[in-house]
Amino acid sequence: MFCLPRKKRDVGVKSPVNPRWKAVRGWKHPEMHTVNSVRRVVRQGSFFLVAVMYILMIALRTSPAQMIVAHRGASEAAPENTIVAFNLAWKQDADAIEGDFHLTADRHIVAVHDHTTKRTSGIELEVAKSTLRQLQQLDVGQWKSARFGGQRIPTLKQVLATIPENKKILIEIKCGPEIVPELKKVLAGTNVQPWQTMVISFNQHVVAAVKRAIAHVKVFWLTSYERAV
Repeated sequence: MFCLPRKKRDVGVKSPVNPRWKAVRGWKHPEMHTVNSVRRVVRQGSFFLVAVMYILMIALRTSPAQMIVAHRGASEAAPENTIVAFNLAWKQDADAIEGDFHLTADRHIVAVHDHTTKRTSGIELEVAKSTLRQLQQLDVGQWKSARFGGQRIPTLKQVLATIPENKKILIEIKCGPEIVPELKKVLAGTNVQPWQTMVISFNQHVVAAVKRAIAHVKVFWLTSYERAV
């Protein structure tokens, strides 16, 4: 531990070079010079920095530092990836919704997290091998609560229709790049603007395909890390 003098005078300090106590005229720990320099810069430049940041925010029209995203809609209170969950998220003033999407056998994009419908409907259907009509016959709300009985698996088009003009959607692709041509068609046929849409996926091939086919829409690659054993 160092004893830092407030004024220049003979003091007993513990030198970082020599751990023994000795008298040094006006000795200060080297880090104090750095601290004082930073303080001077902050005092002199604080107004300038604030002004620059403000101008950049206006010029770039940046979003707020945090964005509240309703994961699978308001999935704590309503059945995930359903229209009632997405609408509830907007009522709760979410900035954006996130939904999971698969491609059906007849090439419709539907909101469902798993590759099968077993968990949310009690009936085992593989999404990729089922038609939209087959999937929408399932009740995907009853598992959450009896009052949500009758909720159906929505299409991406139906989900996009819920988005207010100042809100956003994160579209997580849960299948492969075969969905991208249909995704491009759906997005082109909606009133949702490119700045309101973000595509995300753990599949790097999906990310690359979206980037090539729908370059005006932001796309992000998701990843995770496993702890070494």
